[in-house]
Amino acid sequence: MKRRLVITTPTFILILGLFTSNLLALEYTFTCIDFPGSTDTWALDINNNGQIVGYYRYLYSDIEARQNGFLLSGGIFSPIEYSRNTVAFGINDKDQIVGHYSTDGTGAHAFLLSGGIFTPILREFISGAHGINNEGQIVGSYYNGVWHGFLSPGGGYTTIDFPNSSGTDPFDINNKGQVVGYAFYSGICGFLFSEGTYSLISFPGAGETGAYGINDKGQIVGFYSGPTGTYGFMLSDGIFTTIDFPGSSRTFAFGINNQGQIVGVYENANGYHGFLANPIPEPPTMLLLGTGLVWLVGLRKKLNK
Repeated sequence: MKRRLVITTPTFILILGLFTSNLLALEYTFTCIDFPGSTDTWALDINNNGQIVGYYRYLYSDIEARQNGFLLSGGIFSPIEYSRNTVAFGINDKDQIVGHYSTDGTGAHAFLLSGGIFTPILREFISGAHGINNEGQIVGSYYNGVWHGFLSPGGGYTTIDFPNSSGTDPFDINNKGQVVGYAFYSGICGFLFSEGTYSLISFPGAGETGAYGINDKGQIVGFYSGPTGTYGFMLSDGIFTTIDFPGSSRTFAFGINNQGQIVGVYENANGYHGFLANPIPEPPTMLLLGTGLVWLVGLRKKLNK
């Protein structure tokens, strides 16, 4: 007996990849982050465990404001205080935190906080540590008449200078060793430093672009300024997505983890506030090759003997 497959009209061509997922999330849900009792809160980094670091300002007296770093973990805020002016910039998955502090009016100095112990970094310079990966590699910047970037793999450091720039400020390093930041090069421009090569990051049509965070997928966040204002962005596979906290006058994106969660800062009439942006994946879409109905209506099989 001979069998053949008959497809009745309307005619269909084989549907390939019936369900696909758009991996680039174009929309986010936003949550405000305010340290209790603070006047301003800045959320600067988030690790893959969802822990967030940053800093907050508060009124120490009627005439003096101070700032402390903070860790937000499991919904609980914990202050980070190395001195009366402490900023926590970066956190890895091992709970190691980097930032800067100042005590004596000579400027800021970088630090590493690991296992509850603060260790100064590059004390001979005005400096700040901004990012740390799971290997303990730290990036930041130091000043000796010009701002230079640094990579500190251990006790020493390597200078990172964007070519032909008048200043370089690295802000994050992922577990692949890729570094992002910004440089003073015909204005402020973002950069990616990967395998010894520098690449410019510039939001289309923007006057200034700064890159602040990178995850292990190579997704980058930062800010751009243009004719209509200042906004955050997420860059993935060459595509920019604007990050704009609802109702804000300015938005900056500072950190991104491997789940695509973004932290940053927005400004409104009440000051600066941190935020957490959770990506909303687009629903599955169908790809249809050929003509006919979108669904499988009308497709029948007949087995002819």
